[in-house]
Amino acid sequence: MISRGQHRWMTRWESLDIMTDFVWILSSEKSLSFGNKGISSSYIIPKDDVPFEIKKLVGNRLWIVLRGNEDRLLKVIKIKKIEKILDGYHVGDFLISPEIAESFKLVSGYPEAVKYRILNVKEIGQGISELDISIAKTFDRLIKEKMQVKFNSPTESLFHQIDLNVLSNNNYQLARSALRAITSHLTLEQVWAGGAGKKLNAFSNFAYALLDKKIGDERKSDIVDELKNLDPISILFNPIKSPEGIYTSNSKSPHIDIEFTQIEPEKIYAREFLFLDSNLKSLEEALNKTEHAEKIHQDMLQDISMFLINQGIIPYESGSIDLIYSAANKLNIFEIKSTNLNNILAQASKGAFQVACYLNALCKNYSNLNARLILHKIENNELEEYVIKALSRLNITVLFYDPSKPWPNRIEYMPL
Repeated sequence: MISRGQHRWMTRWESLDIMTDFVWILSSEKSLSFGNKGISSSYIIPKDDVPFEIKKLVGNRLWIVLRGNEDRLLKVIKIKKIEKILDGYHVGDFLISPEIAESFKLVSGYPEAVKYRILNVKEIGQGISELDISIAKTFDRLIKEKMQVKFNSPTESLFHQIDLNVLSNNNYQLARSALRAITSHLTLEQVWAGGAGKKLNAFSNFAYALLDKKIGDERKSDIVDELKNLDPISILFNPIKSPEGIYTSNSKSPHIDIEFTQIEPEKIYAREFLFLDSNLKSLEEALNKTEHAEKIHQDMLQDISMFLINQGIIPYESGSIDLIYSAANKLNIFEIKSTNLNNILAQASKGAFQVACYLNALCKNYSNLNARLILHKIENNELEEYVIKALSRLNITVLFYDPSKPWPNRIEYMPL
């Protein structure tokens, strides 16, 4: 007879035809480069650290191990997207975006990771390697053994700097957003599973408490099952398929990523899209597989994001949408396009279609939407006015970014 626990293990390892584990071993001195919070929106992998085709990583799990006088686990990330950095110090290196809700950090750094010491990767050199199934199993078990269980409720002070400002009307998306907020700010060492009541796993227990603070009892009880299924530790032991319609790999329609991550301006790079989790069909990939997120576009996004942050507004982005934030009682969505005299009509056309696609996807789960297109000013008033009037026929508002002007006049009529 197979026990329930054995069945969970079989479920996980029988799924390895679609899920592979990798390990990234780095010097313990690199600990500080990962910060002291949870999961970041992106990570830079030096090209020399990947001795195989980088595509193999996408859609799979990457365990990060710090090597000092002993090897210690730091975090595990599920890789959603891979891009190549096009300029600057890291040119040629890879920028990987994690599935934040399915990833987590164990502790803040190498000294604290002493409880996650491991002995079975000594023969593996630094860099990224494919991980043997038997070793990955021991990582899983170690995490399960060390996870705290407490009877007291999460301390509200831990939520002080955690924002959850973009609230979906869809319970699945709301649960994912709450989990993303927790895993991006807190480590496994800072959270615990509930020993009583709903007995939620560590991250879902804190996500539930965060939702209690943000939305109260109105919808909270309807989200418990979603949180149980989506908790990243639960998924680690018992992977599940996403509900139909969230990932549309069997659909001919491109997927619009509506899971939002807080923008960190210092982590904005000119980059080239390479690979996306096969469960997703990217709108950007469908429109133009080779288009670069070039320097001018990224400079615009960085500048606008820094301005918003200085105004006390938190900017977000997704894999599809350049910029989104809450202000003036609206959820404001922006597509940003660099333009010049030769391509402004093409860029405006493409941008307008993207804005329409975003609204089509977001209207199912969000209310009070305000979508606009931001174009770089080209110093041709006649052509700019033509674009404004033409797109107004489609109810699309165009704003122009003028770097020659100081803020807040750099973009006129930007909602704040």
